[in-house]
Amino acid sequence: MVIGIIKSLVNRKTLIIVFIGLFVTGVVLTIIGTVTPDENIPIRIEFQTYSQYTNELNSFFNRTDVTPLEDAQNKLIEDYVVRGYIILPKTPKPSEGYPVVIWMHGFSASAELQINYPRLFAKSGFIAVAISQPGHGCSGGYWDMGIQALLGVYSTVEWLVNDSIYKDLIDKNRIGVAGHSMGGIVTTRAGIFDNWTNPKTGLKVGTGGAIRSYCAIYCWDDLYSMAESLMYETLGIRDIWNHPTILKILGQWRWLSNHDPSILQEEVRLRSVSNFITAENIPNYCLITGSEDELTTIEAQCHIMANATINATGIPEVSWTTIYTQVTTTSNHTWEYGDMAKGNARRLIIVPGIGHLQEAFDYRVMSNVVYWFNESMNCTNINTDIPTNLNVPFLTKMVGWFLALVSMLGCILPTVSYLSTSKLRTTSPIPTIAPNLHKNQRLRMVYLLIPIVSISCGALVTLPSMTHFWIFDLIIPVFLIMGLILLPFVLYLTYKEKRHYGYKLEDFGLSKSLIDNLKAIAIPVCALAGCIAVFDLVCWFLQVPFLLPRPLDLPIILDFILLFGILLLQNFCFELLFRGLYQTKIEKYGARKYERWKTLFKSGLFSGISIGIGFATNILIIFGSLFINSPLIIVGLFGGLIFMYFLIGVVAAYIYQRTRNILSSTFFLALLMALFISGKLLLNYA
Repeated sequence: MVIGIIKSLVNRKTLIIVFIGLFVTGVVLTIIGTVTPDENIPIRIEFQTYSQYTNELNSFFNRTDVTPLEDAQNKLIEDYVVRGYIILPKTPKPSEGYPVVIWMHGFSASAELQINYPRLFAKSGFIAVAISQPGHGCSGGYWDMGIQALLGVYSTVEWLVNDSIYKDLIDKNRIGVAGHSMGGIVTTRAGIFDNWTNPKTGLKVGTGGAIRSYCAIYCWDDLYSMAESLMYETLGIRDIWNHPTILKILGQWRWLSNHDPSILQEEVRLRSVSNFITAENIPNYCLITGSEDELTTIEAQCHIMANATINATGIPEVSWTTIYTQVTTTSNHTWEYGDMAKGNARRLIIVPGIGHLQEAFDYRVMSNVVYWFNESMNCTNINTDIPTNLNVPFLTKMVGWFLALVSMLGCILPTVSYLSTSKLRTTSPIPTIAPNLHKNQRLRMVYLLIPIVSISCGALVTLPSMTHFWIFDLIIPVFLIMGLILLPFVLYLTYKEKRHYGYKLEDFGLSKSLIDNLKAIAIPVCALAGCIAVFDLVCWFLQVPFLLPRPLDLPIILDFILLFGILLLQNFCFELLFRGLYQTKIEKYGARKYERWKTLFKSGLFSGISIGIGFATNILIIFGSLFINSPLIIVGLFGGLIFMYFLIGVVAAYIYQRTRNILSSTFFLALLMALFISGKLLLNYA
């Protein structure tokens, strides 16, 4: 009876109804978290960066000298389209205009994902501006660890003050910048260089002092020491900047501009805050960090603030040990220095008991940011009475968005099943050839080893990164090399079995009819695109992250096409081998549901083991020297990749079982993977 109830519930109609119900619930929660009566709805903004800052930054950071062997496009700081939001306060406009706070989100996030801080600023009486950093969210450009982003900060100020429709609402003497994590680093660096004179041109690098106050939630002091300590703690490696594997990676990876290893030390120096920050070159500056922050230490934050008191003689007026004693022994964990009226105030706040991610929404951190800007910019209209439940709407919105995302993904496979059953009426013959492949150990071992060897050999050939898709740039060339190596082996095996057994195209999961093949491609692609389109449309109006290869600029579109083509090649090889040659032979058409699900598990597990081991071995060949002291990471690498490709294999096996065409699963997986990779990270689809 119980089994009967389960069978009646687990069908595509029931699943679609359940997932649609969850999707509607998620949308409702998102609406509840978005529409609050005490603040205005964020308004989308878009503008081009200003070449005056591009030119000065390129000149100052030595981004103009390139050799024929270097990638000039990625060495230079480039103009790009900045996209984000502006939120106007509901409070009456002060006679001098509203003060402004520009918010810079963290790494892999976007303007939407950290909109809680700008919403608080607007609720308190500031005009809040949230921009997606270069290479993040909707904004164009590329991420280069903190130099390119300066262009976005300075251009935002320029646009607000001179060219936006909001310029008459703004108090031009009260503009502040704040940010978390990577945004905190960019905030600090923006303050350092904003009023710095470029010795090559005699002009200001930034706005010339238009930004009055800065508040960073986390910042690194020295990129050298931070990276070295993290690598030593996690992998047991010292002297990483001379490690051959590290140098090889940086030589191939285009996200780090000026990636020539010969000038790597200079690049690291330029991104190290402690090398530049002084009492003279950054105005009112506050640094807030959790005591349990995993990416830094209290000592490191104290070093930053000590350097921020360096006077004209080059000596810190306050030692880092003095600052450390005060923030660790006083009840408010706060150190202060300087005069806000003179523009040289310093404040360090260590928030007890919170880590790096918690800093993004902790009540104590958020309230301290508002207090700081109210005091440091001498505002007259700011409400500093911050409610303790201020993050409830934002968290409700994010929970709703996540529920909608999961339910949308859950709708895809039942939709594929429905479309393939009702539209693609294929009649697959009962296989008479090699029906007991699962008992043929020798042939099964061949199928297992071909991808492992091919993917592993892909590590022996190196290509520079091909796209603007960050960390995936190192993997995309591997996909291409692996596909090119794998293709002839799979085609040879197919030809050999076709000739030996007299196979037809249908036996390999293909159709002689072009129309049938196109239908087989269209069914899963339409199911995927249809579900995502509904999700994206809702998310666009509700201003939450959605799934697209963003930003939709021409270079990104071309990158996406290149990525999709590479993934088509890779997945075609896998699907021909594991679905056309393997799954077809072990599956009994017309078998009971239990047998069909058993086949899906077998097919997914078989391909997952083979592909997972192949990619894990590939990574070990390339990066193995980094993991020599961390055997648990190696075990986790193999286990994680096998499990991931097992899940992917089950999805592919399911689609193939419904359509009887390997082009269905090939195009589906290639499109889905391209969407995820081109979004850079799951948290950056906005």
